[in-house]
Amino acid sequence: MARPIETSILSGDPACNPICRVCHYKDLDYPAQLLRKQRWAESQLGSWKSALQTIIPAPPSERLAYRAKTWLRANVVDGSLSFGMFRAIPVGQKWGKQFVSWDTCPMHIEGIQATLPKLREALYRAAPEKIAESLFGVWIGGPHLVVIAKESLTTELRTIDWAKVLSEPLRQVWFHQTNQVGRSTFGEGPIVPIFGETVPVSTPIRAFRQISQTLLEQARTLAVAALLAESPSLVLDLYCGTGEIAHRLPANVGWIGIEASKDASAFAGALRVDGEVTHAAFTGFVEHRLRDAKVLARIPDSYSLYINPPRPGLGEAGQELVLNLIRAKRPNKVVYLSCSASSLARDLRALESVGVVVSRLLPFDFFPQTEHFETLAILKT
Repeated sequence: MARPIETSILSGDPACNPICRVCHYKDLDYPAQLLRKQRWAESQLGSWKSALQTIIPAPPSERLAYRAKTWLRANVVDGSLSFGMFRAIPVGQKWGKQFVSWDTCPMHIEGIQATLPKLREALYRAAPEKIAESLFGVWIGGPHLVVIAKESLTTELRTIDWAKVLSEPLRQVWFHQTNQVGRSTFGEGPIVPIFGETVPVSTPIRAFRQISQTLLEQARTLAVAALLAESPSLVLDLYCGTGEIAHRLPANVGWIGIEASKDASAFAGALRVDGEVTHAAFTGFVEHRLRDAKVLARIPDSYSLYINPPRPGLGEAGQELVLNLIRAKRPNKVVYLSCSASSLARDLRALESVGVVVSRLLPFDFFPQTEHFETLAILKT
């Protein structure tokens, strides 16, 4: 599966479907992509021009074949199973949908690229009629591969020789039955193991995970260094996910996380159960948990604040509660990792209203070939 890393024009790669426009910048060479992202960062974060640094590029090996997490919708055409996405297209005066194949997408890591052709054949051979009528698609986030369908496929899936289908880092196959797939990939029902060792679990299936690796590690390392710079006794981690910040903290620094995902918060809460310092993950939305007296009572006077929200940022209610917290109990440091420069700018202005000062803004190119990037904001209090 080895292929040379293409760092110039993705649309020149024969594996890239020409009708797919998910990679917004695939017609630009890599320097041009970075320049466009830098200009966008400057347009949104220009109020802090002296703090804004040059975007940090992805390493050459992660400019293609870096996407280790993917959600692939299924479609059967002319007796063949394909994976990709459905997109809306105008059909006369109405809207229809068009299927866009990602069967050979060069953005996927090589393990996914190697698995997909064998997976397509094995699934369709195991149950062609049920696959055509019931299969929603497959969710992949190494080491997990989850088959998602309307009807039970557990019997058919157990007949497949998965050892011959999967390539590293995919080692486990699960099945999830749900009536509907919309904004959320998974419903409330169980995700059933079909193949492979189910423990230890590196990340719960339902928990959010980033697709960048090298730059993500760099950003987290810088974030933790900034959080610890003023020697806090605890880090308050909003939108904590699976606690990636928590297990990077020294043994004498406590941690409190708030996370909406039950699976993620349970995983994060179990990371340091035998320590002498506070380690607690609270399930729920930041907008609710920062009103909870039980949570607020556990935040000491000496703490640093880490914020890593989804793309919309803190939101009006979350922003108000964070500002109230800072007014009542000033953190030693504030660090904010954002996936949207525009929502970051809005939240930075709000933080400045309570005396927080922007020190450094570091954009990272987590998502080559697309318009997206992340920005690490390091703030003084």
